Amino acid sequence: MNFQTIPRSRTDIQTMNVFLRGVFNWMSVGLGLTAVVAYGVATTPAIAFVTLGCPKNEVDSDRMAAAVLSSAYRLVQSPDDADVIVLNTCAFIQPATEEAIDEFFELHNDWRPGRPGRRIVVAGCMPSRYGTALTDAM
Repeated sequence: MNFQTIPRSRTDIQTMNVFLRGVFNWMSVGLGLTAVVAYGVATTPAIAFVTLGCPKNEVDSDRMAAAVLSSAYRLVQSPDDADVIVLNTCAFIQPATEEAIDEFFELHNDWRPGRPGRRIVVAGCMPSRYGTALTDAM
């Protein structure tokens, strides 16, 4: 599984833009295209955010969403309408880590199979804190 991370020590808009450019490049490669044709109409891939944890994560998600709005991708509110979900996690305390893991598996098992090509991007302090150990465990 691929995990993208946002460094928790730097959350300025430039860092968010660099992160999202990497996500957008990864999505284009992962999806194999930059637009999806549905019922004969080309649509731009849609991104939704699921934000867990502290108010700082809300700010980080808002900044990432602003970067999406200024990109070629669409921002949607409902995960059901999304091609990509950015799961912005918290891992400051054990219950927050457990919530993030539960949410990831719920998205992976229930949301992702709903449409071919869907992707989950895990951001926030969980992948920053656990890094490759998290990837290996998943």
